Amino acid sequence: MEQTDNQQTKTDQQTDNQNNNAANHAAKQAIYAFSGDPITYGHIDLIERAAKVFDNVVVAIGVNPDKRYAFSLEERKNMAKKTTSYLQNVDVVSFSGL
Repeated sequence: MEQTDNQQTKTDQQTDNQNNNAANHAAKQAIYAFSGDPITYGHIDLIERAAKVFDNVVVAIGVNPDKRYAFSLEERKNMAKKTTSYLQNVDVVSFSGL
Protein backbone atom coordinates (compact mmCIF):
# COMPACT_ATOMS: atom_id res chain seq x y z
CA MET A 1 0.00 0.00 0.00
CA GLU A 2 1.47 3.35 -1.03
CA GLN A 3 1.47 6.39 1.19
CA THR A 4 -0.31 9.46 -0.07
CA ASP A 5 1.61 12.73 -0.35
CA ASN A 6 -0.13 13.97 2.79
CA GLN A 7 0.88 10.86 4.77
CA GLN A 8 4.47 11.12 3.50
CA THR A 9 4.65 14.78 4.54
CA LYS A 10 3.37 13.90 8.00
CA THR A 11 5.97 11.12 8.32
CA ASP A 12 8.73 13.51 7.19
CA GLN A 13 7.61 16.10 9.76
CA GLN A 14 7.64 13.50 12.55
CA THR A 15 11.17 12.47 11.58
CA ASP A 16 12.27 16.12 11.54
CA ASN A 17 10.73 16.65 15.00
CA GLN A 18 12.53 13.59 16.37
CA ASN A 19 15.84 14.84 14.96
CA ASN A 20 15.27 18.34 16.40
CA ASN A 21 14.38 16.89 19.82
CA ALA A 22 17.57 14.81 19.83
CA ALA A 23 19.63 17.89 18.96
CA ASN A 24 17.93 19.95 21.67
CA HIS A 25 18.64 17.28 24.29
CA ALA A 26 22.29 16.80 23.37
CA ALA A 27 24.55 17.06 26.40
CA LYS A 28 26.12 20.46 26.93
CA GLN A 29 29.81 19.97 27.59
CA ALA A 30 32.63 22.30 28.55
CA ILE A 31 36.39 21.99 28.76
CA TYR A 32 38.36 24.14 31.18
CA ALA A 33 42.08 23.85 30.46
CA PHE A 34 44.76 25.36 32.69
CA SER A 35 48.05 24.43 34.34
CA GLY A 36 46.69 24.07 37.88
CA ASP A 37 50.01 24.78 39.58
CA PRO A 38 48.41 24.75 42.05
CA ILE A 39 44.63 24.75 41.64
CA THR A 40 43.24 27.86 43.35
CA TYR A 41 39.91 28.98 44.81
CA GLY A 42 39.45 31.01 41.63
CA HIS A 43 39.78 27.85 39.52
CA ILE A 44 37.37 26.00 41.80
CA ASP A 45 34.85 28.84 41.60
CA LEU A 46 34.88 28.72 37.79
CA ILE A 47 34.56 24.93 37.80
CA GLU A 48 31.59 25.09 40.20
CA ARG A 49 29.88 27.69 38.03
CA ALA A 50 30.47 25.64 34.89
CA ALA A 51 29.13 22.51 36.62
CA LYS A 52 25.83 24.32 37.20
CA VAL A 53 25.50 25.35 33.54
CA PHE A 54 26.86 22.32 31.68
CA ASP A 55 25.92 18.65 31.78
CA ASN A 56 29.58 17.63 31.81
CA VAL A 57 32.73 19.63 32.57
CA VAL A 58 36.19 18.35 31.70
CA VAL A 59 38.96 19.94 33.74
CA ALA A 60 42.11 19.54 31.68
CA ILE A 61 45.40 20.03 33.50
CA GLY A 62 48.08 20.79 30.95
CA VAL A 63 51.80 21.13 30.45
CA ASN A 64 53.43 24.22 29.03
CA PRO A 65 57.05 23.40 28.11
CA ASP A 66 58.01 27.05 28.62
CA LYS A 67 56.83 27.07 32.23
CA ARG A 68 58.51 25.73 35.38
CA TYR A 69 56.10 23.97 37.72
CA ALA A 70 56.18 23.57 41.50
CA PHE A 71 54.17 20.33 41.23
CA SER A 72 54.39 17.43 38.80
CA LEU A 73 51.60 16.86 36.28
CA GLU A 74 50.36 13.87 38.29
CA GLU A 75 50.31 15.91 41.53
CA ARG A 76 48.41 18.75 39.85
CA LYS A 77 45.91 16.31 38.37
CA ASN A 78 45.39 14.62 41.76
CA MET A 79 44.90 17.99 43.50
CA ALA A 80 42.25 18.93 40.94
CA LYS A 81 40.52 15.55 41.34
CA LYS A 82 40.43 15.88 45.13
CA THR A 83 39.15 19.44 45.14
CA THR A 84 36.38 18.72 42.62
CA SER A 85 35.39 15.23 43.78
CA TYR A 86 32.06 16.50 45.18
CA LEU A 87 31.00 17.67 41.70
CA GLN A 88 29.41 14.64 40.04
CA ASN A 89 29.54 16.04 36.48
CA VAL A 90 33.23 17.04 36.53
CA ASP A 91 36.01 14.87 35.12
CA VAL A 92 39.72 15.70 35.52
CA VAL A 93 42.23 14.73 32.85
CA SER A 94 45.76 15.74 31.97
CA PHE A 95 47.28 16.62 28.63
CA SER A 96 50.44 17.84 26.98
CA GLY A 97 50.65 19.55 23.62
CA LEU A 98 47.65 20.34 21.52
